[in-house]
Amino acid sequence: MSPPVPKDQKLPQSFSKLSAVKQELSFEFIKGQLFHGRLESVECEELTRYCSKLQLKTSGTKGELIQRLAPLKDESVFDKRVNQISKQFKFKTSLSRENVPPPTAGWKFDTALFPKIKQENIDVYQSAKRQGKKGQYRKALRMFQSRRMKSIKVLKRGESEVFIKAGVLKSFTTDVTRMVTVKFNGNIPEKAYCECAVGNCGLCCHAILVLLQLKHFTLYNQLLLALTCTQKLQTWHHPNTGKRDSAKIRTASHIRLKYFRNARSARKNVMHKRTKKKVQMLHGEDFNLDKSNWLSRDVSEISSKVEDGLHGTSVDISNHFLKTLTNTKYNLGCFIIYLTKMLTCVG
Repeated sequence: MSPPVPKDQKLPQSFSKLSAVKQELSFEFIKGQLFHGRLESVECEELTRYCSKLQLKTSGTKGELIQRLAPLKDESVFDKRVNQISKQFKFKTSLSRENVPPPTAGWKFDTALFPKIKQENIDVYQSAKRQGKKGQYRKALRMFQSRRMKSIKVLKRGESEVFIKAGVLKSFTTDVTRMVTVKFNGNIPEKAYCECAVGNCGLCCHAILVLLQLKHFTLYNQLLLALTCTQKLQTWHHPNTGKRDSAKIRTASHIRLKYFRNARSARKNVMHKRTKKKVQMLHGEDFNLDKSNWLSRDVSEISSKVEDGLHGTSVDISNHFLKTLTNTKYNLGCFIIYLTKMLTCVG
């Protein structure tokens, strides 16, 4: 920390200029610096502040910063840039941070004060968001089903004004909790505020999650909150495999789903190449029948074994086919053709 300057001692000229720049830094001041061609005499640190104010890239040398600010010397381009930076999107569902009741306002867990929410109320509340509302609703539904809400409290002001505050766990961690506050007028949600990146609009997935939680409580009179450590299944009695065996563990997500059709296919080589190809075999004297070894079963071999078995049996199998026909719901025409063929082979 620098020592205080005596009253009778004057500040250096460079220090006074720098303090004046910090106080007067605004769009009008930067505009004057650009139009009067004073960028060459400005220090690199001040040029960096200009770029930061205009939301431009702040890295690079002094020449690169000047080259980056040069297109803004045109008044129309500069005004367009300022309007783009100053433009703010406001939603009717946006609840300002100043209007959120403080933690000392008397929040309490009282289910009797919870608003009665229906699906129609959620649809009307989300109608303020034109694009992306379906994705936000699906994400909020997944968070609700995954028990991402950690706590919920209520605060009633007056006869109809009700605030609901909930702590929601972040999507991919259990260490960060986002606080979301929803304002109700009776049973109708009006505005919301959340600590997330898009929480100022009041239409983030965390605010929709609060509405889904209240809807579930209205229908079933119970809350679906995050499980505590005593409610989860304990793993202290499970043996610790240690770090040496951890490399052998492989989750199912790394194995392709097509290899889970049966146990045999899971043990097969992935890059297996067939050694045989389609061949022709002589079947009888009149025609050739293509026999393909791509099939997992040899159909012709199985057919010949069935015919040999039917020829060798001395039991009347006609009753067996008739019983099968009456007990099953197969196609009658196909089954009669198959039955006729089998009986012809037996005969």
